[in-house]
Amino acid sequence: GGYDYIFPSATEKWFQISPDGERWGYVSRDGKTEKFFDDAGQFYGRKAIVKDGEKIYVVDDSFTAISNEITGYDSVASVGDGVFSLRKGDEHFIAVYEGDEPAPAPAAPASVTAVYAAQTAKLVKTSGTTGVSLTTDVSLTAYTIAGNNYIKLRDFALIMDGSSSQFDLSWDGANNAINILYGKPYKAVGGEGAPLKEGNQQAILSTSKILLDGKEVSLTAYTILENNYFKIRDIAQLLGFDVDWRDGGIWVEPEEAYTPD
Repeated sequence: GGYDYIFPSATEKWFQISPDGERWGYVSRDGKTEKFFDDAGQFYGRKAIVKDGEKIYVVDDSFTAISNEITGYDSVASVGDGVFSLRKGDEHFIAVYEGDEPAPAPAAPASVTAVYAAQTAKLVKTSGTTGVSLTTDVSLTAYTIAGNNYIKLRDFALIMDGSSSQFDLSWDGANNAINILYGKPYKAVGGEGAPLKEGNQQAILSTSKILLDGKEVSLTAYTILENNYFKIRDIAQLLGFDVDWRDGGIWVEPEEAYTPD
């Protein structure tokens, strides 16, 4: 049949589809089998989240339910392997499926060269008073590693503050852990947005644990001049907002759902 939207999934069996932008589901790669739900997220690691009526649950790639049912949310999305977003009205929640062992972090070199790359991005936020989308230029103090933009996490938290994808940060020195607190207003500690040291810098693979609302997640970070830097797209995928490259620049869209590059 005809589809308004079709996205690849990280499974050999299914593409994510929507015939009308309202219902979501999947079509087999040979195009012979369709499976629809009221809402559905992409497959990551052979797992996806679906909404069937009021019931929400995680399925494997044969559509067998592998989690308990939950209710009370309006829409669902997959943002990573075993990490899902749930929306209820204007609120956005993160859920982590713990039925399997966490997927191993992708291999990353222990030491690489980071290239200074300060640039401007377009930030699209919806005004809380007028409901109108506003686009502003924001400074991204970043380094590039292997062609990808890496930004200091506290700098990015300040940029996202006040949006529907805002987050705060806490540091647990005893456990060498960074905790990302989704949906919390950011509390600045000073030094955010400070100019970076120009030129090439050594980037060392970070050994810190990364937590999302207290649960460990797999995210690659590099330490550059004693600060941790994260790939912008990795943060977007983890928290479920969109980052796009268009019109020759970076667009950060906190109100839009994450879409793969």
